[in-house]
Amino acid sequence: MMNTFSLVCCVLGSLVCLVSSDIAQVKYLGGITFLLKDRCPEYASDFEISNYKQCAENEILVTQCTTDRLLTGDKLTVPLFTDICSAVCWGENVKKIHDCPFNGRRLDGRGSAGSAKVDNALADRFLG
Repeated sequence: MMNTFSLVCCVLGSLVCLVSSDIAQVKYLGGITFLLKDRCPEYASDFEISNYKQCAENEILVTQCTTDRLLTGDKLTVPLFTDICSAVCWGENVKKIHDCPFNGRRLDGRGSAGSAKVDNALADRFLG
């Protein structure tokens, strides 16, 4: 009984942390939901938050990805940030990220509608 209570407390505590931090649920290719860094972290200064707001007003906000080459030579692209302004505010080196091939769709309804392609099923090359 005590173990179950401890588990429930840990899960609820984790959820509270996710809600209070600036993380957004974004659906990407294959209908997979990613937890992406959004806006500025809690520890950001007023200056950094002001820069973020100015950036968000002036930039086209597109999901930001990173791409790695696998040992097979194939490329793996995954989303990291909701947009370029968020990436800058979180201190990301913008030379290591790029606009995702398809814009993810935020599940909270904020931002642009995102690409309709994110709902399409993916065909793995092993499955055909």
